[in-house]
Amino acid sequence: MKNKTTSDYLRKIEEILPSDKYNEIMKELIFARNEHLEAFWNIISAGYSFEFAQLNYINLYDYIKDKDIDYTDALRTVYTFYPGLNAGIYVKKPEWYEMN
Repeated sequence: MKNKTTSDYLRKIEEILPSDKYNEIMKELIFARNEHLEAFWNIISAGYSFEFAQLNYINLYDYIKDKDIDYTDALRTVYTFYPGLNAGIYVKKPEWYEMN
């Protein structure tokens, strides 16, 4: 039997996803660790697509588990300023995204 916290993340995921998407992922999520469910929920609640969350929730958890960083910071896009002729702002994807 799942603990209360796991059930809460499953319920939160169910509330935020359309029923067809929830039913599609439920077979995978029902056996997921609570930490993975939390990562999945954070991706979805940050506004990323269901497909993106499905591909990356384990990578996101693996990325933050040994770092002093939270999900919000890991999900945030990193902007880098480059001076010179090609001055501007370039967007760099977070490392956990590149692991996929």
